[in-house]
Amino acid sequence: LAGSNQVVHLGDTGLRWQHCWYKETDGKQAPFNTFDQSRRKLVAYGHNANSDRLPDGGDKADHGTHCAGLIAGAESSVTSQSSSGSVSVVQTGTAWKAKLSFYDIGKDGALSGIPDMSEVYLPFIKKSGAYVSSNSWGSSFDGNSYRHNTFSGYDSKSIDEWAIDNDEVLVLVANGNDGDYGLFSSGSPANCKNCLSVGSANADGALGAYSSRGPTIDGR
Repeated sequence: LAGSNQVVHLGDTGLRWQHCWYKETDGKQAPFNTFDQSRRKLVAYGHNANSDRLPDGGDKADHGTHCAGLIAGAESSVTSQSSSGSVSVVQTGTAWKAKLSFYDIGKDGALSGIPDMSEVYLPFIKKSGAYVSSNSWGSSFDGNSYRHNTFSGYDSKSIDEWAIDNDEVLVLVANGNDGDYGLFSSGSPANCKNCLSVGSANADGALGAYSSRGPTIDGR
């Protein structure tokens, strides 16, 4: 459950790889477009001509750094100040012993630097040794449930076709943040058939109001 001997892949806006949760103890640079299983935390950092890939470890939106920390941020002690004095707080991700494989799809702070899914993005998952892929991104709902929610998105089709031949990998996709539209508000790639779509919950454990939701037009 802590992620020992596992690699988790995620694609996102960028990663502050020099952050204490991800950096190497010897200060070694992130493994850009290569794979190194000997790393303490970050075994791969993929990028392409469409992504920002800030060499100093920047993340214009901090979305990727945040998501990576939730998944597998390594244990670190943080000192916080309060009215009663200094308090040492131990912070970890959910599977803090897992390693990370990261693909930078950030472009100008948005999630728009996605490379070819079939030829680049999806094969990168297995090349890095990951069997779980987390994808907190997708298309926004445009108000037309039929056009948006049918099984027509390029990313949805790419994931499904790839997953047939790589069924040992679990691909997770965010359902989206368009819950205000109600039912039929999830889109590509959350409406693919061979992934696990994940919505959001509020503090009480109930479905978050802003979380996109199904079903899809074909009843899934």
